[in-house]
Amino acid sequence: HGFAYTYNMGDKATRDKQVHMGELWRYVLDLRKPDGSTVAPEVVPAVDAKGHRYELELPRINPKYNGLRHCFVYAYSSFVQGSASYSRWALVKVDTCGNAPAKVWSRLNHYPFE
Repeated sequence: HGFAYTYNMGDKATRDKQVHMGELWRYVLDLRKPDGSTVAPEVVPAVDAKGHRYELELPRINPKYNGLRHCFVYAYSSFVQGSASYSRWALVKVDTCGNAPAKVWSRLNHYPFE
């Protein structure tokens, strides 16, 4: 849908019509099965302590944990805390082990991505 095109980003009305999307999925593979046939996909919700749900983009883990068990995913999200404005962005830290609400960093007129 071309959301990152300059002509879309330059027009607030067009920018604010962007689709809210981006779920974090976990895929658990049973490595005890020789063919890897058991896959258990599940959505990992990103919800902060106030109950705001976040749609995530480009999730990452700490590269020191590549291939290892980890509990935290970092991503960015637009439409922060239910805002109607696409220009409200945040960095979000999600506890994928399910033990804590998402941590969120956001500042008005700050864009924490490339």
